[in-house]
Parts: sequence; structure tokens; C-alpha cells
Amino acid sequence: MTVSTHRVASSSPRRLALFAVLAAFGLGACSDSTNPAESFDPTAANQATASVLATFSDNPALDALDVLQTALPGFTPAPVASAGVLPLPDDGALAELRALDRLLAFPSPGSAAALFPADLLGATLVYNTTTQQYEADAAATGAPANGIRVVLYAVDPVFHQPVEPLNAIGYLDVTDESTAAADQVGIVAVIGDVTYVDYLGSAVVYTNAVTFSAVGSLSDGTTTVNFDLNHSYSAADGFVLTYDVDVPTASTSVHAEVQLDPNLETASYSLAVEHQGDAVSLDVTGSATAISGTVAHNGTTVAEVSGTPDEPVFTDGHGNPLTNEQIQALGELFGSITAIISGFDVLLIPAYLVLQVSLAMV
Repeated sequence: MTVSTHRVASSSPRRLALFAVLAAFGLGACSDSTNPAESFDPTAANQATASVLATFSDNPALDALDVLQTALPGFTPAPVASAGVLPLPDDGALAELRALDRLLAFPSPGSAAALFPADLLGATLVYNTTTQQYEADAAATGAPANGIRVVLYAVDPVFHQPVEPLNAIGYLDVTDESTAAADQVGIVAVIGDVTYVDYLGSAVVYTNAVTFSAVGSLSDGTTTVNFDLNHSYSAADGFVLTYDVDVPTASTSVHAEVQLDPNLETASYSLAVEHQGDAVSLDVTGSATAISGTVAHNGTTVAEVSGTPDEPVFTDGHGNPLTNEQIQALGELFGSITAIISGFDVLLIPAYLVLQVSLAMV
């Protein structure tokens, strides 16, 4: 199964993949099945996610932000609180669960001087084609006093670098919005007269936990997607990632939650997609050897998931197998959600870098 979207799945370590059962839907589509739950049709919910995916596809702001992960100077992560490495097995459910494809870590809350190097605070950064790095332009004006301005350029779709000669298309402002309790950055990307990205990213260190959150909106110039994301780690609860996404003009909302226990042995995944009052949800728990869960339509269980990640079994509420068409539609639906969640990694690059969230591969 292939989902066409912005280049998010290949953005090096910055990728969030989800649960093994999502891949398992594609495996299940190859089996013979009869006696379906005839009233259940996930196609409508699958189509509803298109309005969300569209904001990530060929989005000039996200293309420009993708360059920042290797080109911004002075933001080498130096965390003081680490969530630890995820020693995932080579196969089985947890191998596919890459709930966090990275080591999550956060700095202690600080001031603007701590978030931004002193020589960059209040500066405008421009791209140097020779060094392939951003650098301060002393002659440029317009940068916020409590942050930085980064000039955004048209990006080559193949090499994912600014095209030459450089073609400035807009700017990204990153500002310090910290409080005594949290490091916070405001992220605003403007191209032409359109605000494509606008959110507040926060990193908080507690006594026994660390969290990263982002609340705001993404636009493709036509459609606006509102989002509220939260990633947390604690010794008691393990990793918990939640995504709430809303597209008002399409009457579509998505809620996804991934939990990985502290011992990295079991994982649970919940997903709910609502479109114009029609709701489809998935709840699955799994380990390297077994998975179990349900699919519900408007609150009624219409499918059950069991078996193992390698040999999943999908049946309707009466124990009858689903049709290949139903399973394929489910695979496309949850694959789309995986792509949406992965897309947020590119969107969050400026906040990750400035808040010094470490992005080491697991």
C-alpha cells in the first residue's frame, strides 16, 4: 500500500510510523473472505482523510522547513533529561511500532538567551549555497527581537535543497514565548501573504516526566488543519503520543493515540476518524507475539482483530471474515493516518531544533 503525500516518510530519522496492525491490514487483504459485515464501509472515512493529507502534499512551506533540519546553525541538541533508547526487537509488532523513531530529550526551561545563541538572537538567516547552511545576514531587517527570522526558498523536489539561483518565497519567524514553567517557541511561516504554519511548541521537564506539545494550524493556501499534539514520557506510563486534528471546512476530525509501556513490551493504538457525523474507530493492543482489537462504526463494533502481527485475523461482529475490499479500505484509511502523523515531524522541525529535542535514531 502506497500513500501519496509530502516527503515525510523519507525524512531521515524524523518519521513517526505506527502500529504493526496497520501493515497487517495490507497482509490480510490477500486472504479469501466471505459473509462480510455488509453495513460497514470504511471508504467514506478513508476519503475524509484526504482533506488532511492534501495540506501536506506538495506544500511549499513544508518543503522549505525540511531543509532546516540539516542547515540551521547553532542548535545542536544538548539535553539534560533523556527518555532513553528504545531497544526494539528485530521483528514482530514492536519492530513495526516505531512509536518514537528517536530518543526524546528536553532541556531545562530557560530564557531567550538559552533558546537562541546570542549572536543569532534578533537576526535574519539566509541560505549559503556554498556551505549549504543558513547564516546571519547583518544587512537584513525585519527579524523579531525575541527570536530569529529564516528566509524560506523554493526547494528542488528531487534533491530537497533550495534551487539555484535562490528564489526566496517567504520567511519563518521563530520567537521565544517561554514561561517560568516551560520553554516555548512561536512558529510562523509566511509565503506571499498566506500564513502556512502557525503554532506554539512547548517542552516541559517534570520531576519524573518530560513532554513536548504543539498547538496551532497548518495550511496549504486553501485548507486549514488545526492540530493539538502531545508527546510525553514517564517512568510510570512509558511513551504516550496523542494527535488531535480538525479540518473545519471538511467537517473532519482525527484523534490518534499511541502508548508504549515502560518495559517496551506491549503497545496500544487508538484511532477515531469522524466525517460529517459518521465515525470509524480502531482500538488495538499488541506485543511481538499477539494482537487484539476492534473496529467500530458509529459506536457499534463491526470488526474484530486477533491473531499475530504476521498472521492477523479480521472478522465481523458475528465471527465472519471481512471482504478483501473492506480490509483494503481499512488499510488505506490507517495508512493515510500514518502518513498524516509522519507529516507532523517535518512541521515540527523548527520547534524540535530550538527546544533542543534530540532526534537520534533508535
